[in-house]
Amino acid sequence: ASVVTVSGQPGQAPAIRLRAATSLTGSADPLIIIDGTITRMTLADINTEDVERMEVIKGAAASSLYGSDAANGVVQIFTKRGAQLAEGQTTFTVRNEFGQSWLPNKVPGNMAHEFQLLPDGNFRRDAGGNRVQETDRIADNPYPVYYDQLGQVFRPGQFMTNYASVGQRRGSTNFNVSFHNSRETGVLGLLNGFNRQNFRINLDQAITDELTFSAGAFYGRSSSDEGENTGIFFGLRFLEPNIDLLAPNTDGSPFNAVVRQPPLSGNVVNPLYGLNNTDINRDRDRFNGTFRLTYKPFSWLTAEGNVNYEQSGEMYKSFNPTGFMNSAGAVDDGNIFQSSTLSRTSNVGATLTAQKNFSWFTNTTKLAWVFEDQSVNNVNVYAVGLTVPRVPEFSAANQGLDIFPGSRSVSIRANNLFAITTFDIKDRYIFDALVRQDESSLFGANQRRQIYNRVSGAYRVSEDIKLPGVDEFKLRASYGTAGLRPSFDAQYEIFSLVGGEPDTRHARELGPPPRLLEGDGGRVQPDLPPELHLRVQLLGQDHQRPDPPRPGLGGDGVPEHLDQRRHPHGEHA
Repeated sequence: ASVVTVSGQPGQAPAIRLRAATSLTGSADPLIIIDGTITRMTLADINTEDVERMEVIKGAAASSLYGSDAANGVVQIFTKRGAQLAEGQTTFTVRNEFGQSWLPNKVPGNMAHEFQLLPDGNFRRDAGGNRVQETDRIADNPYPVYYDQLGQVFRPGQFMTNYASVGQRRGSTNFNVSFHNSRETGVLGLLNGFNRQNFRINLDQAITDELTFSAGAFYGRSSSDEGENTGIFFGLRFLEPNIDLLAPNTDGSPFNAVVRQPPLSGNVVNPLYGLNNTDINRDRDRFNGTFRLTYKPFSWLTAEGNVNYEQSGEMYKSFNPTGFMNSAGAVDDGNIFQSSTLSRTSNVGATLTAQKNFSWFTNTTKLAWVFEDQSVNNVNVYAVGLTVPRVPEFSAANQGLDIFPGSRSVSIRANNLFAITTFDIKDRYIFDALVRQDESSLFGANQRRQIYNRVSGAYRVSEDIKLPGVDEFKLRASYGTAGLRPSFDAQYEIFSLVGGEPDTRHARELGPPPRLLEGDGGRVQPDLPPELHLRVQLLGQDHQRPDPPRPGLGGDGVPEHLDQRRHPHGEHA
């Protein structure tokens, strides 16, 4: 497992990888479940101070319980509820943190050039104003002057977090309430960075000895001042070290935009000019609500129902004013882009669990049903020319130039059933069997229903054979299936304009979704040093092929998924 930073942008969520890629074309992200809610939204809004514990499930054999959405693994996050406190205990937590971030190392650039110099140290230029290259074209001449461009663009940034919570457990009630404030400026000058405020409340209440309800609510709001469209790192790579990024423009405005020195590449930009003139903002609001009712009519039988709802609204806006200059001094008419996205996810579920102790074994059996409903709606507009400077509204757009509207609507539903039974025989032998049926709107019309299963067994050797210094020695083996859901776009015909004419690429007839078959086995010795731990896995992935493209409808004959092969492999740690 690994957590990878995909962007240096403050507030950007990391990418979680629990195992090697299971698909060449699909997502490698694991399934995320927060307090029973299956979430499709960013983890950047979750405060780690609220997390009580996490459970990580890797591999098809282990994640078969989650069926068609779990081939990349599962991460379950449980937030604090006050249930772990002692009876009558109340806790208050206040935590403040302040720190600084900076560039610990700077990658040096090229400090020499291949152009001819005049006696005064300036460049020799031809009639067109281009610098004249030496005949050997070897970059061995020093520049007339050098500037620390990384030092001009980057500066130390500060981050600050404030957290306060109160939790209590008293009688039949336990709860936890928290508030979190975070600010991170990042290391780029001229940006305000990332700000986030979170509020969370969790409550458990026992109504009677048999009936308990639990509820939780979360609200988060974040805003970020971004700079990813200003070509910071790409432009800095091409800049020559004699360019002063702090120098003014000829009209006296700050940060010289004309930094290109012919005949070299026009990819150069002054990042400070872009940061100073371009506004890029992203605002997000997020709400999550959970409700769970638990009824225990008998000591061996428990029934549970839950409703979970999550909603996120995001507004993104990018604005380049009229008169914006490129590195050669050419002026454009500016542009403005705005996108609004509303995402909703809801889960409804019911579970029936029976646990009975018999004379020589214990059986636990669970039946469950889960319904998922997910929708994403996006509307965006892009205008390529503005008539009024410094007005970041579409009313300032030039109506005589192109204005591009766009929209996207996604609706996904799934209906899932599963049953699992476990036998614990004499506290030595453990046998487990699971079967799960998934129905999803992402599956093909003729393949709406998919079955996933798992069988496993374990033998606690240490109950029969005592080994010196070993408290637990267990042999186990399992075999199971999990899956991946096709992308939403895979079920539709795709149109695009090429040379003013519609060009189509017809989606493939959806067949069975990708399916992973996996087994593993090994011995577990938790109390031995890590270097003596042994784990052996024999894995195999069986990705079923969808139907071939239909002829005459624009299909190009290339498989929609490149991962539709069987991949046996092994793992030994």
